[in-house]
Amino acid sequence: MNGYVLTEQAEADLQDIWDFIAAGNVDAADTVAAEFREAFNTLADMPGLGHRRVDVINRRFRFWTIYRYVIAYFPDTNPLQIIRVVPGERDLRKLF
Repeated sequence: MNGYVLTEQAEADLQDIWDFIAAGNVDAADTVAAEFREAFNTLADMPGLGHRRVDVINRRFRFWTIYRYVIAYFPDTNPLQIIRVVPGERDLRKLF
């Protein structure tokens, strides 16, 4: 696998997450951003790590959780395509 790409929406999701955390602590926001990048690289290397969800009809999606956020991605693309990064409490069935 040759790395990963973020959709525009995933990039916007990450910026929103960073902004939210940085409002209280910029260093913490930077740490979380670095951990997301590390997770994306890991998923790009091993896309089968993620899981499917019974509440999401589109079986193409896989999901990986980091902190309280869910990374939604397509494991069958090269480079790996990160679709969204959303809070886990969102209704993923409606979102995807």
